[in-house]
Amino acid sequence: MLICKLFPLFVLIFLPLEGFSINTTQNVPISYEPAGIGNRILSSLIDILFKIAWLFISILITEYLNKAYVIKRISIPFAFVEFLFFIPVLVYDLLFEIFMHGQTPGKKMMKIKVLMIDGTQPGLSAYILRWLIGLLEFGASMGLLALLSVAISKKSQRIGDMAAGTTVVRIKPTISLQETILQQEDKAAHQKQFQYAQISLLNDSDVQIIKDALVFYQETKREDVLQKLAQKIKIKTSINTSLSDKDFLFAILQDYNYQING
Repeated sequence: MLICKLFPLFVLIFLPLEGFSINTTQNVPISYEPAGIGNRILSSLIDILFKIAWLFISILITEYLNKAYVIKRISIPFAFVEFLFFIPVLVYDLLFEIFMHGQTPGKKMMKIKVLMIDGTQPGLSAYILRWLIGLLEFGASMGLLALLSVAISKKSQRIGDMAAGTTVVRIKPTISLQETILQQEDKAAHQKQFQYAQISLLNDSDVQIIKDALVFYQETKREDVLQKLAQKIKIKTSINTSLSDKDFLFAILQDYNYQING
């Protein structure tokens, strides 16, 4: 009987969510698959284990400092020392998402990440806003409010995501992307196609859109997506070339990788 009652919940958690399309900053429609509720729960549990491990270590360190009279000698309240060790747990999600570009260790393991609704990387303000509201979401309802919000949202958004304009999506396989797009060339072997002045007009968001579009093309063979994006990039960089749209975008990625990122 218990299994029958819980079955709808299991279906809700592990049912694949319907993908959605967004218009990127280049006005090119790219489809994304929202991170499933199950993946988000598992990633949160993994992160919780890391937090618990840190708290356990911090308790051992604090107790050692207390027994060694280190805390008393420097006249710092014991509770304040405990709070200092708790701060990393408090800002764990925020700092990891900022420095790991939308991922925490748990998200990385589950192959999901935070993106803006337009497909670009979130800025600092977006990360901070979703983190602050997340503290309220998880603190007030033990995560239930966030779970319900993700379940009913078409773009897999909790309240913090809605406020920040972000969502959490599944990361598509990157092995084929690295092999076919960047081709693992040595710098010495790479021959640049375009001038630095032209490539430097692009930014990381533009490049991420190109990568997403090429992966989308590999899966769908939608030539129109590449054609539209290639035209936008040519206008922005003032590049004239006889390369096909796909080869042109490949060349842009390779040049950006070696000319801009070194």
